[in-house]
Amino acid sequence: MRKLCLYISILTMPLGELFGQTDNELLKNSMQVSLGSSKHGTDNAIGIAFTAEYSNQFHKKLSYTAFMSATMHDGLNDVNYFNSNGTLIEGKVNFTTAGMQAGLALGYSFYRNKRHHVQSSIGALFRYQSTSNPEIVGIAMPFPYTGLNFPARSLAFGGVAALSYEYTFLSDLFLAARGWLQYDSNEDALNIFSIGFGRRF
Repeated sequence: MRKLCLYISILTMPLGELFGQTDNELLKNSMQVSLGSSKHGTDNAIGIAFTAEYSNQFHKKLSYTAFMSATMHDGLNDVNYFNSNGTLIEGKVNFTTAGMQAGLALGYSFYRNKRHHVQSSIGALFRYQSTSNPEIVGIAMPFPYTGLNFPARSLAFGGVAALSYEYTFLSDLFLAARGWLQYDSNEDALNIFSIGFGRRF
């Protein structure tokens, strides 16, 4: 009889409670830092990205995240010009594009327990950027000046979409992997893949 009662209680118990993974027991807050590779699609340049963020799981499926990021990219542009003798000179100019941004994102959890968390998110950001890309800001003498197409420093609003996976160990520490796409009003597009480390509390 005792065995029968035990079987019935197990069968009627929610899966989360069966494995000790009820939503109420999961830690709601987390802080994370991440570092990864980034491609600046507008400049066609490769670089790095660093992000620090705070997240709060305010619903079983929903969370919000406040984040700050820094990015730096560099590349080469072809430069062709005629010197004073009329000879065509072909060369390359190195440039750097760097930016800082902050934003908020709303996340949706596809799967979440004590060990694993799969989530997608969308959000908005505000970005400051500085670039020396000659295709954007023009080329100074001794090269022929091509004109100032866009300011070297810019402010922009943008949107971001991300997909992430987190693995929790030692009850409150976790590792994370994330793919990140963003586009802003300055027509800058960034693709970021990062690895992160964080703590839940």
